[in-house]
Amino acid sequence: MLNQNKSKKAWLLMPLTLLLLVGALAAQTANKPARPAAAPRVDCSAATDADIVKEIQDKLKADPAFKDQLKQINVSSKNRIVTLNGWVKGDKAKLAVGKYARSAKCVKSVVNKLATRLKVGCSPGQKPCGDICIDEKADCNIMN
Repeated sequence: MLNQNKSKKAWLLMPLTLLLLVGALAAQTANKPARPAAAPRVDCSAATDADIVKEIQDKLKADPAFKDQLKQINVSSKNRIVTLNGWVKGDKAKLAVGKYARSAKCVKSVVNKLATRLKVGCSPGQKPCGDICIDEKADCNIMN
């Protein structure tokens, strides 16, 4: 008889427990923030490589961390592929410049060739560009 009472109580408690679980899950789902709207697409048909270079240079000029390094960073773009040459003060700065380049509108990819220390003299296949050396075929776009 005692086992029968326990069995009845268990059967009565099961639906209540299930109801509480469903209510808790519903409450958690209701508190989730809505997804942000997708960013509008940018029309890149009119964007030129010069526009891309200018946008990245403007971001670098606006960042006080690069105030004394603008003449050591060359930004070039060909077919919306950005190449970064020169040197910066450490890996953190190298990553930041790469991030600025990747965030520019209409950039397909970024080739980050920035060094983290000053190199003296140009290697074969390079030419001087301000205080740095770049590939002979690259455009020199040192900022003032």
